[in-house]
Amino acid sequence: MTQQIIVRQQLSLLRRAAAEPIGNVDDLSYGRFLARIYKRFWTLTRGGQEPVFSTQVPNIWRTYLQSFPLLERQYHTCAACQRFIERYGHLVVIATDGRKTPLFWDEVDDYEPRAMQALHRAVSTAPVACVFLSTESTWGIPRTGRWVHLGLEVPPSMVFRQPTQTAAQKMAERQQDHETVMRALGEFSLVQLDQVVSLLESEALYRAERVLGPATWLRDLKRTIRGQPSGSTTNMVWRAIATAPPAELDDRNPAGRPRRRHVVRPGVSPLRREDASARVPASESAAQRGEPRAGREDRGRARCQGALARRLAAVDEIG
Repeated sequence: MTQQIIVRQQLSLLRRAAAEPIGNVDDLSYGRFLARIYKRFWTLTRGGQEPVFSTQVPNIWRTYLQSFPLLERQYHTCAACQRFIERYGHLVVIATDGRKTPLFWDEVDDYEPRAMQALHRAVSTAPVACVFLSTESTWGIPRTGRWVHLGLEVPPSMVFRQPTQTAAQKMAERQQDHETVMRALGEFSLVQLDQVVSLLESEALYRAERVLGPATWLRDLKRTIRGQPSGSTTNMVWRAIATAPPAELDDRNPAGRPRRRHVVRPGVSPLRREDASARVPASESAAQRGEPRAGREDRGRARCQGALARRLAAVDEIG
């Protein structure tokens, strides 16, 4: 009996499909759904001014298909829509407080509500993987013949254009930035970062202005995330990295060569770098210079190592 019911339902679907014109270009309900998706995209990105982020959603296409009853899944199996969902369906925007919002899926949308709820739930609960960048001005394939699919034109500001790097290379660089900043935030207290910024602002170090910006940026970020849950913290760092001015994260000069590191040593004017290098060999240790043990310990606590090396690239030692 159950098999007969399934056969009748399949025949009914086939008759309905045969009676209807091929394609969905005249489907007003689907057209309004696509319009709501584009409006949501435009609103959440503020016309392309907000960065977007990819999340780690396993099998997002399967999540979409399995939200439909078994007999309806074949109708919703579309190569163009599958490409859009797999490539862009996992994207989110991050608010200043670290909250993630799926870029496309509205859980209260009345068009295929089960699918929208399943996608919204999967994306909003997935961890952020990286800043998302793309060289494509059109996401997805909006139309093929009389068929309309998930897809949209993105603002020019969201199209990645950089002659020296690919989008994948820039995304990998931002992922490394996130790991570095998270490590630095864990290793250095707010008190230590305040001391670093105060020392740089005192102009007691040679060319301190070159690293004052990155140091202040890291200090301010530490203040912002203080007391936040761990999940919100990592998202807030992702947003801070994506919106930071290039100078705050880039430790290379315009020519692409690593900046030279300058060492400031006790008893030597920081403005006389040439004299300092001649009078004190770079390889000479603090103990060999006769520096008191207490002074060396103070220097060690304030020294910018590890995760801060890229942020304070022009200062090897702070004393």
